[in-house]
Amino acid sequence: MSLEDDLMRIFGGDRMKLLMQRLGMKEGEVIEHPWVNRSIENAQKRVEGHNFDSRKHLLEYDDVMNEQRKAIYALRRKVIGADEATTKSMLFERLEEAVVLLVDRTCPAKTSMESWRLDELETLIRDIFGLEIAVSEIAHGSRDEFEMTLLKRLEDGLEDKEKAFTAEAIYHVSRIIYLQTIDSMWKEHLRDIDYLRQAIGLRGYAQQDPKHEYKKEGFNLFRSMMGAIQNNVLQKVYRVMITQETEEAYQARLEARRALEERTMRLNAAPASEPAKPVQMRKERSQGNGRFEPPQAVPMQRTQPKVGRNDPCPCGSGMKYKKCHMLTDVIQA
Repeated sequence: MSLEDDLMRIFGGDRMKLLMQRLGMKEGEVIEHPWVNRSIENAQKRVEGHNFDSRKHLLEYDDVMNEQRKAIYALRRKVIGADEATTKSMLFERLEEAVVLLVDRTCPAKTSMESWRLDELETLIRDIFGLEIAVSEIAHGSRDEFEMTLLKRLEDGLEDKEKAFTAEAIYHVSRIIYLQTIDSMWKEHLRDIDYLRQAIGLRGYAQQDPKHEYKKEGFNLFRSMMGAIQNNVLQKVYRVMITQETEEAYQARLEARRALEERTMRLNAAPASEPAKPVQMRKERSQGNGRFEPPQAVPMQRTQPKVGRNDPCPCGSGMKYKKCHMLTDVIQA
């Protein structure tokens, strides 16, 4: 290797090169000395240590995403393999968690009932679940009793949907909504984690450990994503409306589809119209050879003697021909 290679240039190659010059080493001469071997060995160890630290940090970053990936995939497999009873149990669990969070937000613990923000809680229930519940009428007793009463009202709303659309239909649609929400939210989470990973190194300028900050911020993003999945699923399930298509509407839709397919097939099978023939110049057929030839030019014959440019004009004006009738005669010719 050369003393000007990147390995030697970065890790003390200039000092070694200056030392070799003092010892009288010539350009291009092979260097064999224990100092050189030791310098190369130390440089290689430092490079290997740097690469090892990079791989170690990369694995630590990947461990954070790996744990989150296991959790979200386990939830997805649970939704796919769930039956009606399991789906209902999962929705009730999400519902209980949502009620606890809403009550904690609007009715803090260790406070009197007069300080509870019941109007805000009623608005949140209307926005999330689409239900009109008079919260002030059930706000009596202890805080836990109020929480259980509110949860029972929301569970009754879901059971009303079972009666309206059958349990099989409502929970089949709920599983579809659950899977679609998980997939979309997980994609957004992956993009957010990628942006975080690209910018987390800047935390080092604030005397913070980037790895620790990445784990903390990644966990906060994952917790926010799970909460968004929960709210999104509950909001869609409580607002979904299942309509059943009548036999007449189904047949009409089939007929319209068949008519569209037949029309498309006719358009594809129709022959293409003949292209318009371009305008051709008139040609005369020569006699005997059957070929088309353009008409031959006929030479122009003069009926009067030629007048020079500087001669008097024949019209009798007294002016030179070039200033009088020359242009007119050329145009007529």
